[in-house]
Amino acid sequence: MREILQSFIDRFFTEPPNRISHESGPFFEPALIGVAAATDPIWLDFKEVVGVFHLTPAEMVAHCCPDDSWQSRSVISWVLPISERTRETNRRQELWPCKEWVLTANRGNDLLLQLKAHLAAFLTARGHRAVAPQPVTIREPIDGVEVAVASTWSERHVAYAAGLGTFGLNGGLITSRGIAHRCGSLITDAVLAPSPRPSSDAYGYCLHRREGTCGACIERCPSGALSTAGIDKAKCRHRIYGEAPPVLMARYGLTADQCKTGSCGLCQTKVPCEAGIP
Repeated sequence: MREILQSFIDRFFTEPPNRISHESGPFFEPALIGVAAATDPIWLDFKEVVGVFHLTPAEMVAHCCPDDSWQSRSVISWVLPISERTRETNRRQELWPCKEWVLTANRGNDLLLQLKAHLAAFLTARGHRAVAPQPVTIREPIDGVEVAVASTWSERHVAYAAGLGTFGLNGGLITSRGIAHRCGSLITDAVLAPSPRPSSDAYGYCLHRREGTCGACIERCPSGALSTAGIDKAKCRHRIYGEAPPVLMARYGLTADQCKTGSCGLCQTKVPCEAGIP
């Protein structure tokens, strides 16, 4: 089944809609696929690591299908590495992301939503139940604890649960294809073999956390949101959602709709973990 899903996703992203333009090539390279069991204890761990608001697969199914509940058994996660051409262009940037990166962040996210719907229909046609998670963004204090920005379903943490990588200093997920990617997931009642997690250390692939070296992402961050302590989410969010959109619209002649998704990616390019495990 995993090979079938891999083929389905790769076909979806090699068809004509997955283009920045006919000259620029595809948004993404072939996907990485992982699976986590819906009953894995790690989902309860996320309520401590991410926040009490982070949902388990069963809770997400109940949220998405309140009148038609069913038992979740597997969570399918995928990572879509951003194309080499886009990464190479973004490496040359120092203050603002390249145009291709901005378009990938926005049009690419739209494609991810379409992929979830198509994949759910694909599994349903084969007799399975499936649902695309519908996360809620949290920006308000929870139980008196300040939250800069968080989600009731963190795709990066889901990908970690599915064995696709470990975290970096900047909060991104370092996979076998690097940290420059987009990820998504689907919950299903299909019973699929879980993927082994590559390390018992959630930061096992990060050079700084592992060896006390590197820190290249800190130097790449134009907003000062990164330090050896990690990421200041509020400062990062202000940069990509507050400062960046008007600059990118003027710089590249883009519309507000083309800049609605936060774009930067400098800390994901021109770093040792850009396209692999350092």
